[in-house]
Amino acid sequence: TPRSLQRMRWLSHTKRWIVMEAPSRLIYAETLSAEGEVLGTSLATFELDAADAGTDMRVTVQIVNFSGDEMMSEFEGGWSHALENLAAHVA
Repeated sequence: TPRSLQRMRWLSHTKRWIVMEAPSRLIYAETLSAEGEVLGTSLATFELDAADAGTDMRVTVQIVNFSGDEMMSEFEGGWSHALENLAAHVA
């Protein structure tokens, strides 16, 4: 956890669904804040295509970071962990 987050007691996030086109595309924006300070925001796009062996999924995450390099590592780690969990779940 970055030192800046260790000092901040209350973390919150807001999520806004922008596109929900079942079964092929989802897009949402998410903002992470702590004690009234916006730490960053992301736009996540999930595109699904039928494939011979199931479904291909393309994920694009665009991040705007307002809190420095340590926070960017947290964003990257969180997304990597979430995608690894998803891959393990569907395997």
